[in-house]
Amino acid sequence: MKTYSMVIAEAAEADLDGIADYISYELKEPATALKQLARIEEAMTALEEMPERYSLVQDKYLAAKGIRKLPIDNYLIFYTVNKSKNTINIARVLHGRRDWESIL
Repeated sequence: MKTYSMVIAEAAEADLDGIADYISYELKEPATALKQLARIEEAMTALEEMPERYSLVQDKYLAAKGIRKLPIDNYLIFYTVNKSKNTINIARVLHGRRDWESIL
C-alpha cells in the first residue's frame, strides 16, 4: 500500500490555532481543545494510507480542483491528493457550519 506524506498549508495551520483558541479561551475548555485537536490530527494522519477514501466536494468548481473533504466531529478537513508527488495537501480545517464554499 502506498504511503503519502502530508503538507499542511499556512491557512490550515491558522485554522487549527483558531479552533484551539476558540475552545480554550471563548468556551474556557482548554482540555477539550487539546482533545479536539488530537482527533483532527489523528484523522489527518490516517489520510496518509488511503487519501482517496473520502469523496470530492459536491461543488463542481472545487471538485474540478480535486478538493476532498473529511468530516471529523463538527469540523471539515479540506485537502487534495497529489499522486505524482505522493503528498496530501491539507488546505483548510473549518467548522462545518461555516460557508466553506465561499471560503475555499
